[in-house]
Amino acid sequence: MTPLVSAAVARIDEGALDERSVDALARELRVTARHLRRAVHDELGLSPIQLAQTKRLALARQLVEESALPITEIAFASGFRSIRRFNALFRAAYGAPPTRFRTTRVAPTESLALRFESPAARDWNATLRRLARRAIPHVELVRDGVYSRTVRIGKYAGWIAVYPLVNHPILIAEVSLSLVRALVPVLARLRRMFNDGVPFDESEAQWEGARASRPPTVGGRGRPRSKDAGGMTMPKPQRFRAEILMGHKGAAVIVPFDPTAVWKTKPVQVGFRRLGHLVRGTINGHAFEGWIGYRWGRYFIMVDDELQRAAGAAVGETVEMMVEPRKDE
Repeated sequence: MTPLVSAAVARIDEGALDERSVDALARELRVTARHLRRAVHDELGLSPIQLAQTKRLALARQLVEESALPITEIAFASGFRSIRRFNALFRAAYGAPPTRFRTTRVAPTESLALRFESPAARDWNATLRRLARRAIPHVELVRDGVYSRTVRIGKYAGWIAVYPLVNHPILIAEVSLSLVRALVPVLARLRRMFNDGVPFDESEAQWEGARASRPPTVGGRGRPRSKDAGGMTMPKPQRFRAEILMGHKGAAVIVPFDPTAVWKTKPVQVGFRRLGHLVRGTINGHAFEGWIGYRWGRYFIMVDDELQRAAGAAVGETVEMMVEPRKDE
């Protein structure tokens, strides 16, 4: 798939069209809605709305077959906003009402378990070792063959646990019931995490990085939107939301993009035997200068006590970030 269609499909997987329009998604990807519809249809044979609807129905059927959630809850969890619309589309797609496919009768008490195919299940021990090396303290845990973590997406918070189905290339994701209404983005990010090696991100910041990794365009025609005096595309500031985490050497925020890929900059020496990307920006509107480091498979910005106090943000809180590259002056 082209980068545009890949980005569109990834966002649709996350539920971008559940509450927003195709026009809004097109603006996010910096193309016209007409160009986005044409590109998706040319490659997939479906419109963006049809693609989103197909994915909602597939998840709904999985929930009907593998869980005992009420049908109403399943409709909302899979991205529908109307029970009547859900029932009509489900019957049209599968030839019977949802209750006909119900196989589980015992109602869940704390969580529900869903399966998804993943190559990571074939060598689960190697996958766990990789996850353990970059695990975020007090957020992620690898123990007894299970990967687990806490999750907050919007107003929904809870936990997830992932483990393999024995002798099958399938992973089982156990999700707390408190995350049911955020199930679409949770499952999409788990698939990317275990299938593509993309870290689980609780914000939509990664899409800022994905969009900025290609030149800004107008109407999808590839014309640079802004240039500097030398005719090169100027680095785009990145805006994202992130939680302040406490590591073994102090507080930090995880940067959800690769600075080299996004800005085309190279790391410089910022300390003894340490390289980083020099940046300036704001945290909750408070200006700062620092650098983006890399360790354990994650890009990060250290946040010292003084900066935390100035920005009015403590460990465990979510902050608004804006960062852009700066030169070593």
